[in-house]
Amino acid sequence: MKEKTYYEVLEEMERKNSSQYEILLELGEICFSMIKRINREQVRTVRETEVTLNGKNYQITIEERSPWNT
Repeated sequence: MKEKTYYEVLEEMERKNSSQYEILLELGEICFSMIKRINREQVRTVRETEVTLNGKNYQITIEERSPWNT
């Protein structure tokens, strides 16, 4: 088994971080579009948005709630 150089390890770590960042951006875009849909359609809940990330399937539901401090 070949040993990795310091730079190869750094490159691998950067690829992993970049991949995680892309996943967070994708989830943020999905959630933002769901919130816009809540506002546009005047509903309290948007359900059953199915997402596949890293080969795993997820179901996202967003519900409008009253403020946390009341």
